Amino acid sequence: ESPSNMQAAELVTTPVTLLPASANDYVSLLNTYSQKMLQIVDYPNKERTGDAHAPIFSCSCTIGGYVYGIGTGPTLAAAKQAAAKEAVEKLEKEGA
Repeated sequence: ESPSNMQAAELVTTPVTLLPASANDYVSLLNTYSQKMLQIVDYPNKERTGDAHAPIFSCSCTIGGYVYGIGTGPTLAAAKQAAAKEAVEKLEKEGA
């Protein structure tokens, strides 16, 4: 077998280790928080504005029914991360 086939075989048989969420993945951090604290984290208000070639998405983050963050971005995922980041920062200020 060629060396590239050997490397591919090693990759397939190597056990997968799940890494913790990166420090910039605020949605995952809030998911973990919601499971530990038994709080419902939701992103109910999703809006799209702007032109078709340059949309602007906005999203809000609610925890336990209260709005903790509002984010905007060029994609829905970016807006959701921005809202989650704002919520995490607010929770940290509250000492959660």
